[in-house]
Amino acid sequence: MINRFTEAIQRGVDEATSSTSIAYLPGAFDTTQSLIRDLSRIKAKWDIEILEDADGYNIVFEDALNIVVPKQYFEDFNTKVLKVAGVKQVDLSGILNETIKEVSNNASGRLLTALTTTLKKSDKVAKTTTLMNQWLRTFRNTKFAPADPKVAIRLNNYDADARTLAKRLEKLHGGDIGGIDMFVDALEDGRAIGYTEGYDYLVGVKMQSVYEGVNLILEMNINTSMMPSQSVYVDLEEVTEELESYRTVKTLYRRVFPVGQMFEPSVFGNIRDIIDEALKRE
Repeated sequence: MINRFTEAIQRGVDEATSSTSIAYLPGAFDTTQSLIRDLSRIKAKWDIEILEDADGYNIVFEDALNIVVPKQYFEDFNTKVLKVAGVKQVDLSGILNETIKEVSNNASGRLLTALTTTLKKSDKVAKTTTLMNQWLRTFRNTKFAPADPKVAIRLNNYDADARTLAKRLEKLHGGDIGGIDMFVDALEDGRAIGYTEGYDYLVGVKMQSVYEGVNLILEMNINTSMMPSQSVYVDLEEVTEELESYRTVKTLYRRVFPVGQMFEPSVFGNIRDIIDEALKRE
């Protein structure tokens, strides 16, 4: 009986109008609710007409949507989907607000996941983290120094800073879900992310070390175009003079830079060994 009723309504309504027509059955709950949410995005108040025959009801939302409801499921529809019994107009503003909240929550959750997980596992951030840990193993007497104030996420405080950035970006974009989605898409694709409220660097870390009385500073950043920049300051000119012959680095006075975007992890051990040799000659 349900199938005959549904098929008859489908034929009659689809032939007479250009509107969408669906059957409400227990298994079609999500589909029906989704279509009503779509209506709420168009406008809040809709005139409805309920056409009844021996088998069930056809709920007509102006010329936009027809929902076929078998009689035994009409009460279920009114309870779970939308109260339509005895009314000629429905107000979908509540559903719209719920939809906006859900979309906003989804966007916020996606943003937080992108910053705390996707970005953290990305190739450049993962390699920078590896270099940070290699430095800590090579130079035990190390402390984290205050990073550049234009660094959004400090590697040594990653999770907390990522959550703070997520909140600031939500505030920056306000209700612009599209803006958040574009930011997240860029992060997921490894592309430049654009404006981040005054930050020049998305991720960074700065460490100060003392090895055999020699001061060293490692600074590594990744800017908002996802381009790394790295340098080591060594307070012993003999070290940088020795490193001039290395093909993987370039030097400028007491500063060392990678050839390419990032250091090779072995360079840190080379710096330590050169300091050892230099001090032996004194």
